[in-house]
Amino acid sequence: MLDKKSIFKSKQFLLVAFCLLAFFTISFPLFSNFDIASEKYLTTKQIPVVKNSYFNNSCGPILITENADWEDLADKPWCTEIDGVYYLENLSIDGDDYYCIMIGSTTVPFVIKNCTLFKTGSSSAIFIQDADNGLILENNISNCDYGIIIGISKNISIVRNEINTEKSGISILVNSHYNTISENTVVHSNPAEGTGIELNLNCTYNYIENNILYGGDIGNSLYNNCTNNTIYNNEIHNYEEAIWSDSECIYNNIVNNNIHNNRHGITLNNSCSYNIFTHNNIYNNTDYGVAILNEGIECTNNLFYYNRFNNSEGVNAVDNCSNNQWDNGAVGNYWHDYDGIDANKDGIGDTPYNISGTAGSVDRFPLVGTPAPPLFDIIFVIGVASVASVAVGSSLFFLSRRGKKKKKAPKSRSSKTRDREKLDKALEKEDGLEAASRLGDLNLTALSANFLDKVKSLGWDNGEMELFLKEMRSYSPETRQSILDEMLAFSKSSNKGGSNIKNNSRRGD
Repeated sequence: MLDKKSIFKSKQFLLVAFCLLAFFTISFPLFSNFDIASEKYLTTKQIPVVKNSYFNNSCGPILITENADWEDLADKPWCTEIDGVYYLENLSIDGDDYYCIMIGSTTVPFVIKNCTLFKTGSSSAIFIQDADNGLILENNISNCDYGIIIGISKNISIVRNEINTEKSGISILVNSHYNTISENTVVHSNPAEGTGIELNLNCTYNYIENNILYGGDIGNSLYNNCTNNTIYNNEIHNYEEAIWSDSECIYNNIVNNNIHNNRHGITLNNSCSYNIFTHNNIYNNTDYGVAILNEGIECTNNLFYYNRFNNSEGVNAVDNCSNNQWDNGAVGNYWHDYDGIDANKDGIGDTPYNISGTAGSVDRFPLVGTPAPPLFDIIFVIGVASVASVAVGSSLFFLSRRGKKKKKAPKSRSSKTRDREKLDKALEKEDGLEAASRLGDLNLTALSANFLDKVKSLGWDNGEMELFLKEMRSYSPETRQSILDEMLAFSKSSNKGGSNIKNNSRRGD
């Protein structure tokens, strides 16, 4: 069963790689020279004035290829500039088998909001390349092969969009970093094809949360060295593969997702290592809940704990590689078919749970009874090779990774750019204080200087601080402060006791 699937996936992967190469070969010239003598490639000055916020896009897309193009758009009835942020709002665009909106080579803050985009054929409704600082909010996209494609871009937030697509819903491609994909719904019109949300080729520090993905080939995919991404609290069901990770995708966090009624739940292949899977609910998947394949380069040092497995029609988990951990040294996972006992009633089985596959892996601390406590505040701080877990109270876990080889810390992003400040300022005006509060919870609010000073007092290195701050941007200001207060209190008590968070190691072998 696994061999047949691997052959299928290998062919599919080659096809995807080839298509991406062809796609970007065609796309790059477009953005480097937009005055092409073709009716399909129009400059912004050639776009007709839109009446009643509707036009048939047979003459070409809305096309932005440099910062100055936004100024040309500002006199259109469907484009508004407020404090340096440009809004494309309330548009209905018939793509006529072509792109609807294309943005490239720009750092100007922009918002695409409440647009209806459809009939794009084999093109995408929104295509963004080499652009930063944007919000794609509450749009309806349908009758297209591809919904939203982002390439070589950062600080783009894709929030509360409804996408009905033939193939891929949201694609984050080629060196795209620090993007947020939140509260979107992706439905596939062709159940045999398509990916809900895709990360492909060196995409890092992206945050995928609270999305609903339904009915295609792959729900969430990570390909080709996509690292340090978080997939959190998503609903993924009725796919061939719910989450597929292939080709050196490492240090990713898959947390608190509902993965059910798929053929395969989570699949790791070809050197996908050092990933964390926790608090996921993996059930009613017909072949397996998790499979770690060994097809070329092993997938190693992945950590699974506090997950709930209930896949009665198939196998809960298959591990064909070495050195994967199915518990964190204190707690493991809930398995519906665990037949051991819990004599002392501590919630942990007295005998290990055996994982299927050639590795001979075991969960040494299988959970019995209620699978896991509610997920409150989980903080991830990622280093390199090993996993340390420290419990704070009953709800807060601090995770760090360390190894013999030090990984270069990412460049600090604690100070915001002028353009990003303009975008934040504009968003604070968005439909009143209530809406501004909602947007503030979605990575669009600056962290205060006082907060940053307190984080610095924890004594972490730049890499650890950077990842902690990135995680905190997904919480409301009140929750951020509560988490930080707990960390400060824990750090203070640990130092008094002559220990340090960084020196804690995973318990047990």
